[in-house]
Amino acid sequence: EELVAIDLSDPKDPNRKLLPPIDKLYFSYFVDREVGYKKVQLKEKSDYYIIVLKSKLIHNNKNTSYGNNMHFNIYGIDKTLDKHSGNSVFYEQDKNNTKVDINALVISKNFKLKLSKNRNGKTYGQIMGFLDTPGGGGSFKRQQIISSLLYEE
Repeated sequence: EELVAIDLSDPKDPNRKLLPPIDKLYFSYFVDREVGYKKVQLKEKSDYYIIVLKSKLIHNNKNTSYGNNMHFNIYGIDKTLDKHSGNSVFYEQDKNNTKVDINALVISKNFKLKLSKNRNGKTYGQIMGFLDTPGGGGSFKRQQIISSLLYEE
């Protein structure tokens, strides 16, 4: 249906109603082989956007062959400089810490693009958004829905 950006630095953002309680939201990122993953609890006010994919399943005759949900992914962020952006957001649903995927991504307001050089030596970064829809055999069909190419001046 739509992608919605929620500004966590704005307590009056009208789209906050799409999220469970902020203090129950978290994401995790890979640190290294020794440490593994680090969990980051989101705060009521922080310098992140949460990008929520609002979607609904219209028709699925073979739910054993096809998944029942879609996923949104962002590529082009320099993970060596910004390990937070582009990670899935989860919700701790109950006191047993049951993890629920809310189909949302966290993006730092200070995210860094992965930079490359073209044939003319000009530096650029590209950010792309992909929608993964259910496919056969538990796989997904990936379709690019957003792309932006940015050049350094």
